[in-house]
Amino acid sequence: MEKKIYSTTVVNKGGREGATVLPDGSALYDIALPGTKLENGLTDPERLFAAAYSSCFNQALTVAKERFSIAAHSIVSATVDLYEEEDATFSLGVKLSIQMPNVSKKQAELVVKYADRICPYSRALRNNVPVEFEIEN
Repeated sequence: MEKKIYSTTVVNKGGREGATVLPDGSALYDIALPGTKLENGLTDPERLFAAAYSSCFNQALTVAKERFSIAAHSIVSATVDLYEEEDATFSLGVKLSIQMPNVSKKQAELVVKYADRICPYSRALRNNVPVEFEIEN
Protein backbone atom coordinates (compact mmCIF):
# COMPACT_ATOMS: atom_id res chain seq x y z
CA MET A 1 0.00 0.00 0.00
CA GLU A 2 1.30 3.46 -0.86
CA LYS A 3 2.18 5.90 1.89
CA LYS A 4 1.03 9.49 1.46
CA ILE A 5 3.98 11.82 2.09
CA TYR A 6 2.43 15.18 1.25
CA SER A 7 -0.87 16.81 0.43
CA THR A 8 -1.75 20.38 -0.48
CA THR A 9 -4.82 22.28 -1.60
CA VAL A 10 -5.05 25.35 -3.80
CA VAL A 11 -8.35 27.00 -4.76
CA ASN A 12 -8.99 28.82 -8.06
CA LYS A 13 -11.56 31.58 -8.28
CA GLY A 14 -12.38 32.98 -11.71
CA GLY A 15 -10.62 30.47 -13.98
CA ARG A 16 -7.99 31.97 -16.29
CA GLU A 17 -9.03 35.49 -15.38
CA GLY A 18 -9.04 34.93 -11.65
CA ALA A 19 -6.74 33.99 -8.82
CA THR A 20 -5.38 31.00 -6.98
CA VAL A 21 -5.56 31.11 -3.21
CA LEU A 22 -4.91 28.85 -0.27
CA PRO A 23 -7.97 27.49 1.55
CA ASP A 24 -7.55 30.20 4.21
CA GLY A 25 -7.84 32.85 1.48
CA SER A 26 -4.14 33.75 1.32
CA ALA A 27 -3.32 34.82 -2.24
CA LEU A 28 -0.85 32.83 -4.32
CA TYR A 29 -1.09 33.91 -7.97
CA ASP A 30 -3.32 36.02 -10.18
CA ILE A 31 -4.11 33.98 -13.27
CA ALA A 32 -4.21 35.27 -16.86
CA LEU A 33 -5.48 34.12 -20.24
CA PRO A 34 -2.94 32.69 -22.72
CA GLY A 35 -1.19 35.49 -24.56
CA THR A 36 -1.64 37.99 -21.74
CA LYS A 37 1.49 39.93 -20.84
CA LEU A 38 2.64 38.27 -17.63
CA GLU A 39 3.76 41.05 -15.34
CA ASN A 40 3.10 42.26 -11.80
CA GLY A 41 2.71 38.72 -10.46
CA LEU A 42 0.38 37.49 -13.22
CA THR A 43 0.94 33.94 -14.38
CA ASP A 44 -0.92 31.24 -16.27
CA PRO A 45 -1.62 27.55 -15.61
CA GLU A 46 0.92 26.41 -18.20
CA ARG A 47 3.69 28.41 -16.57
CA LEU A 48 2.77 27.01 -13.15
CA PHE A 49 2.76 23.50 -14.60
CA ALA A 50 6.17 24.07 -16.21
CA ALA A 51 7.56 25.27 -12.87
CA ALA A 52 6.13 22.29 -11.02
CA TYR A 53 7.19 19.66 -13.57
CA SER A 54 10.73 21.00 -14.01
CA SER A 55 11.23 21.11 -10.24
CA CYS A 56 9.85 17.64 -9.68
CA PHE A 57 11.79 16.15 -12.59
CA ASN A 58 15.03 17.75 -11.42
CA GLN A 59 14.51 16.15 -8.00
CA ALA A 60 13.92 12.79 -9.70
CA LEU A 61 17.21 13.35 -11.56
CA THR A 62 18.92 13.87 -8.19
CA VAL A 63 17.60 10.52 -7.00
CA ALA A 64 18.64 8.86 -10.27
CA LYS A 65 22.15 10.36 -10.15
CA GLU A 66 22.57 9.04 -6.60
CA ARG A 67 21.37 5.59 -7.70
CA PHE A 68 23.98 5.49 -10.48
CA SER A 69 26.73 7.20 -8.43
CA ILE A 70 26.95 10.18 -10.75
CA ALA A 71 28.12 13.35 -9.06
CA ALA A 72 26.85 16.21 -11.19
CA HIS A 73 24.40 19.05 -10.95
CA SER A 74 21.46 19.31 -13.31
CA ILE A 75 19.28 22.05 -14.71
CA VAL A 76 15.83 21.33 -16.15
CA SER A 77 13.88 23.72 -18.36
CA ALA A 78 10.26 22.85 -19.09
CA THR A 79 8.34 24.20 -22.06
CA VAL A 80 4.60 23.62 -21.89
CA ASP A 81 2.57 24.14 -25.06
CA LEU A 82 -1.21 24.59 -25.10
CA TYR A 83 -2.98 23.33 -28.24
CA GLU A 84 -6.51 23.77 -29.51
CA GLU A 85 -7.68 20.61 -31.21
CA GLU A 86 -9.95 20.45 -34.28
CA ASP A 87 -12.90 19.41 -32.09
CA ALA A 88 -12.51 22.59 -29.95
CA THR A 89 -10.92 20.70 -27.04
CA PHE A 90 -7.51 21.55 -25.64
CA SER A 91 -4.36 19.55 -24.97
CA LEU A 92 -0.82 20.02 -23.71
CA GLY A 93 2.63 19.10 -24.94
CA VAL A 94 5.81 19.24 -22.88
CA LYS A 95 9.49 19.50 -23.69
CA LEU A 96 12.03 19.00 -20.91
CA SER A 97 15.52 20.27 -21.68
CA ILE A 98 18.10 18.76 -19.33
CA GLN A 99 21.64 19.95 -18.72
CA MET A 100 24.15 17.78 -16.83
CA PRO A 101 27.58 19.26 -17.52
CA ASN A 102 30.52 16.85 -17.45
CA VAL A 103 28.28 13.80 -17.80
CA SER A 104 28.52 11.64 -20.92
CA LYS A 105 25.53 11.51 -23.24
CA LYS A 106 25.10 7.79 -22.47
CA GLN A 107 25.11 8.38 -18.69
CA ALA A 108 22.77 11.35 -19.04
CA GLU A 109 20.32 9.26 -21.08
CA LEU A 110 20.40 6.52 -18.43
CA VAL A 111 19.72 9.04 -15.64
CA VAL A 112 16.92 10.76 -17.58
CA LYS A 113 15.26 7.44 -18.39
CA TYR A 114 15.31 6.42 -14.72
CA ALA A 115 14.10 9.85 -13.56
CA ASP A 116 11.22 9.66 -16.04
CA ARG A 117 10.25 6.30 -14.55
CA ILE A 118 10.13 7.57 -10.95
CA CYS A 119 8.95 11.19 -11.34
CA PRO A 120 5.28 11.47 -10.28
CA TYR A 121 4.59 14.13 -12.91
CA SER A 122 6.05 11.93 -15.66
CA ARG A 123 4.02 9.00 -14.40
CA ALA A 124 0.81 11.07 -14.41
CA LEU A 125 1.42 12.32 -17.94
CA ARG A 126 2.57 9.02 -19.46
CA ASN A 127 0.29 7.91 -22.31
CA ASN A 128 -1.74 11.13 -21.89
CA VAL A 129 0.54 14.04 -22.80
CA PRO A 130 3.47 13.92 -25.21
CA VAL A 131 6.71 14.65 -23.35
CA GLU A 132 9.93 15.22 -25.29
CA PHE A 133 13.32 15.02 -23.61
CA GLU A 134 16.29 16.98 -24.87
CA ILE A 135 19.68 16.39 -23.25
CA GLU A 136 21.94 19.40 -23.70
CA ASN A 137 25.43 18.33 -22.62
